Amino acid sequence: MTKEISKKKTVPSSITKLISGISAPANELRRLMAVVAPTGSSALILGPTGSGKELVAKGIHAASGRKGPLISVNCAAIPTELLESELFGHEKGAFTGADKVRAGRFEQSSGGTLFLDEIGDMPLSLQSKLLRALENKTIQRVGGDKEIKIDLRLICATHQNIEKYVDEGKFRADLYFRINVFPIIVPSLAERIVDLQVIVEFMLNELKSLNWADATLSIRTSGCTPNLSDLTIIGVPCASLAQMNLQFTPLILWYRTQTSA
Repeated sequence: MTKEISKKKTVPSSITKLISGISAPANELRRLMAVVAPTGSSALILGPTGSGKELVAKGIHAASGRKGPLISVNCAAIPTELLESELFGHEKGAFTGADKVRAGRFEQSSGGTLFLDEIGDMPLSLQSKLLRALENKTIQRVGGDKEIKIDLRLICATHQNIEKYVDEGKFRADLYFRINVFPIIVPSLAERIVDLQVIVEFMLNELKSLNWADATLSIRTSGCTPNLSDLTIIGVPCASLAQMNLQFTPLILWYRTQTSA
C-alpha cells in the first residue's frame, strides 16, 4: 500500500490534471507518462481513435521540463503534397505561391516537443526525410540546402497497426524503431468504464447545474459507450437531456453515424 501511494505521489499534477480516472488502466497510463516525461526519449502513443492520445502527448510535454512549445501536426489531415512544407518549412520561391521564407513545424518546436499525430498515415517519401532529421538532428527546408539544427522531443501517435504496416512495406522499419523508444498504449473508454463518472464530472465541473450523475448512468446503461472525443463534443447536450429526464442514446448513435460516414 505504501509503495502504491509513493507511485501516485511521483505523478506530476500536470499529468493528473489531464488524465482523469480511478481505474487501474488510468493509473498505469499516468505512471508511464510520468516515467517517460523527463527522459527526453521519443514516445509512440498507440490507441483507438478518440481515446485521448493527444492529451497524453500534452501531459508528457507539460511534465518534461522543456521550455519550448508543444507543436502538433495531424499527418492524416494534411495533403501529401503540402505535408513536407508543413513539417520542414520552405524557402522563398521553392514552389508556386512560396512568396516568403516559412519555418516549418520542426523549427517551431525547437526547444520543445513535436507531436506527430497519425504517423501511420505519413507517406513513405516523407518517412525517409523524417528519419534523416532524427538521426542528424538537422533539417533542410523545401527548396533549400542549408542544414538547420533542431533540438526537440518527438512524440508520435497512431491508431494504426504500425508493425503490420512495417511487414507490408507501408512503413519503414528503421523509422519505426527510432520512434518506438517508449511505447504507451492508451486504453479506450470502454476498457475503463469505471472512470466514466469521473471524466464526465471533470468535463462538466463548470456547469454544476447539469445533472451529470444521470448523464453518466444513462451512458453506462445505453449499450453505446462513447469515446473521449465523443464526450467532449456531446457531453453537455447529453447532460442537458438527462436533466430533463430525456433519453439521449439516439444522440450518441447519431453522432457516431455522422463521424463514421
